[in-house]
Amino acid sequence: MEFGKTGRFWVWVYSSRVLVIASSVFLILGLFSIPLGLVWEHVILMLLGIRLFYSGVMWAQVPGYAGYYMPHPLLSISIAVLEISGGVLAILGSWLWVYVIALSGFIHASVYLYRRAIGSSPLKLPNILTLAGLLHSSLSLAAGLGPLYSISFPLLSACSLMVRVEPNINGYRISRPLLYTYIALSIASLALSPLIGVRSLVLIAGLVVIPLYKIKIGGVSLKLRVEDIYRLGSSIAKILGVLSMIVVLLGIRGVDYIHMSMIGFLAVIMASLCTPLLLPGIMGRAYRAKWVPIQSIVAIIGIARAIPTRSAEYWGWVELLALVTAALIMYIIYITLSSEKAL
Repeated sequence: MEFGKTGRFWVWVYSSRVLVIASSVFLILGLFSIPLGLVWEHVILMLLGIRLFYSGVMWAQVPGYAGYYMPHPLLSISIAVLEISGGVLAILGSWLWVYVIALSGFIHASVYLYRRAIGSSPLKLPNILTLAGLLHSSLSLAAGLGPLYSISFPLLSACSLMVRVEPNINGYRISRPLLYTYIALSIASLALSPLIGVRSLVLIAGLVVIPLYKIKIGGVSLKLRVEDIYRLGSSIAKILGVLSMIVVLLGIRGVDYIHMSMIGFLAVIMASLCTPLLLPGIMGRAYRAKWVPIQSIVAIIGIARAIPTRSAEYWGWVELLALVTAALIMYIIYITLSSEKAL
């Protein structure tokens, strides 16, 4: 089967779009599973939803991050099919899903290796984080360590995107030694995870303040510019990432550091970086500046979800927070799809 340059482009674009759309479906189903009392379904659907979102977002960045390489259509199709079919197998309760998702991660990682996209240049250095997350999540799943270990890929992908975006938006240069230090500590956290558990992965979110040490929110305005949205969101995410790390390091009981880091850090970055800066381009839509309150609401949800579980269940907060989060996702879908078509 022959594919021209145009064919490669459209298959790549639609593969990324399909993954992002599928992630929304998984996330909404995962949130609605909470009021139904389906705990395992909630866990697996949310993890897969986040995974599919970052698979779509990071696959869409491959040409820019791997030497202007447009992925072969068979690779794009394979990533989309494996990620989604792996998710369906997980929902159906088949143990094969871990190997299907792991295979997708290995294929994704192979592109960075094949294209020699790992190096010390400003373009290639953040790719080390993405590659480390892909390999760790795939190896962890294949080794049977459990689905929670798959969060390494979204976490490190989000951090790699922050490393690329923040210097331009916040107006400062990242110290190369500090970035190398962060990369080394992140890889050490990955290596320690089979020994000390998922809590070592939470350190990745908190440690990102080593290279990205500046918090700048003074430029936030009511004009809803994308840089203002990112400044506010990244500041919130860094603070909650550090708090999650402190909870882990001090062994503070009763605080759900998984939800604090997954919602307070990762979901806030999704709402303040991926959604306004990357999602419109992936979906072929013009940007509509309607995102400002979202990351603040998400942060509040992350904090509320991290409080002692008994109190949250007593007041019905978990169910309420799930429904609010689902409403936010559907609002983002509406804003994106109702905006002007650009591609």
